[in-house]
Amino acid sequence: MRAEDTVARFGGDEFAALVHCADGSTDARSAAERIIELVQRPIAIDQEHAGVTASVGIAVHSPGMTADDLLREADAAMYTAKTSGKSRFVEA
Repeated sequence: MRAEDTVARFGGDEFAALVHCADGSTDARSAAERIIELVQRPIAIDQEHAGVTASVGIAVHSPGMTADDLLREADAAMYTAKTSGKSRFVEA
């Protein structure tokens, strides 16, 4: 993530990334693709390789949206990504 972005644990195995995007959904999709690719890299644990997947939900702020609205939309999109096969992103 970039210095102007914020990442926080949202709960359990969920994280929220607030990405400052100049181009809205295009920048958000690029960030989601980078996150998925980086998370999928194998991790060596006691000479074994472990892998994880990432399902990303994207919500782009629009006038009148609250932070709760944005998180709710991103969370719903993330669950859609999970049920669609994981290792993907869905935009709300």
